[in-house]
Amino acid sequence: MVNSRSPGTGGATAAPPLPLAGIRVIEVGSFVAVPSAGLTLLQLGARVIRVDPVGGAPDVGRWPLGRDGRSLYWAGLNRGKESVVLDLAAARGQELLRRLVAAGGPGGGILLSNVAGQPWLADAVLRRGRPDLIYAQVLGRPGGASAVDYTINAASGLAHATGPAAGPGPVNGTLPAWDLLAGSYTASAVLAALRRRDSSGHGAFLQISLEDVAMATLTTLGFLPEAHLTGSSRPPLGNHVYGTFGVDLPLADGTSVMLVALTPRHWRSLVQVTGTGRAVGALEAALEADFSREGDRYTHRHVLVALLRPWFEARNLEEVAAALRGSPVLWSPFRRFTDVVAELVAAPGSSVVTEITEDGLGEVLATTGPVRGMTGTGAAMWPGAAGPGAEPGAAGPGVAAEPGVGPGAGPGAAGPGAAAGPGAEPGVGPGVGPGVAAGPGAAPRLGQDTDAVLAELLDGEEPSSA
Repeated sequence: MVNSRSPGTGGATAAPPLPLAGIRVIEVGSFVAVPSAGLTLLQLGARVIRVDPVGGAPDVGRWPLGRDGRSLYWAGLNRGKESVVLDLAAARGQELLRRLVAAGGPGGGILLSNVAGQPWLADAVLRRGRPDLIYAQVLGRPGGASAVDYTINAASGLAHATGPAAGPGPVNGTLPAWDLLAGSYTASAVLAALRRRDSSGHGAFLQISLEDVAMATLTTLGFLPEAHLTGSSRPPLGNHVYGTFGVDLPLADGTSVMLVALTPRHWRSLVQVTGTGRAVGALEAALEADFSREGDRYTHRHVLVALLRPWFEARNLEEVAAALRGSPVLWSPFRRFTDVVAELVAAPGSSVVTEITEDGLGEVLATTGPVRGMTGTGAAMWPGAAGPGAEPGAAGPGVAAEPGVGPGAGPGAAGPGAAAGPGAEPGVGPGVGPGVAAGPGAAPRLGQDTDAVLAELLDGEEPSSA
């Protein structure tokens, strides 16, 4: 438990519970969108119970892998969750899942899933057991057709606006942005539905598709309205920033920096630091431009880069950093993941990412999420060392060893509805429980919570009957 000392009392008081303490979520989903939605709710204090097929879902061993061969990707997305293993290809397992969804009292009745087209998990069927159910279903495309982030991105048009300006294209991005945005929208929609249920008693059936997320986002940011208005698609620009001045510049030591001047103040400061004011003024007059305007800086970006490049090419990173220090200019060196990791390890406690020691995985980086201040201290979600998490364990008797079901069976066999990774109970340790600010919890062990969860939530029913 995280403790804070009350001024003047001389004693320790328990940290306040996280905002979603007492909320229980059932999660049936694989890959990124649904697990990230569940993870967001967990990091805000909810108890999230994963329901996994026997043997694990298709992404249970997805790269990158840890020292013991387990998926670091899966561990990260499902860290702190509980894992129940059911034979979802059998009627008995489907019935138990429906009962888990209906259980949980006022804080229960919440399901996150990317299972589509399965009659046994239809909203109307589930709602018979829990009329106030909040059911958030993530789809690839509206109507339930299969799709993943990378195919949605290819279909969205964004890949043709990504990559080097003169290079081969189209280029899909590395970060699964539509998955992550869909997860965020899903978590937000669940919170809105919870607020409505608290005031009216009404549940909700929410559908969020990756395609809808992409179309809505590209419309909001002007990509699609621009194409509609002009009849042309935005081209790839490399590291130039569309509509303003942003560019990568090489330095004398072989490194490079990303430089952005969004506002007139940024631009004036950049010109002053680089001593190019006289040349910039002459260029403005010759081009009849006003570089205090973003549009003019963007239009004439190539000649401006040619003007600034010699200053940067004559200096190393240390010299550039010294010159720009204290100025409002937005800039950063380009770093590799290994550079970032070295900095995190060298300055523990400065980030929302921390290094923990975990059985099997060894020394591993983990996080309780990006929201600071939930502890009332202004610090990250947990201000101290990470909690030990749940003890790893095997699935209950008669559960993981059920015949006729292998990896990927159950919802994953039907396409978009693959069930995903397990997890450990959040922040388990002396005096620490769900909903209390603590460490990120242990990495998943498939089915470790089956017996306990079924016994707790299903009125003491024998777990081995699963």
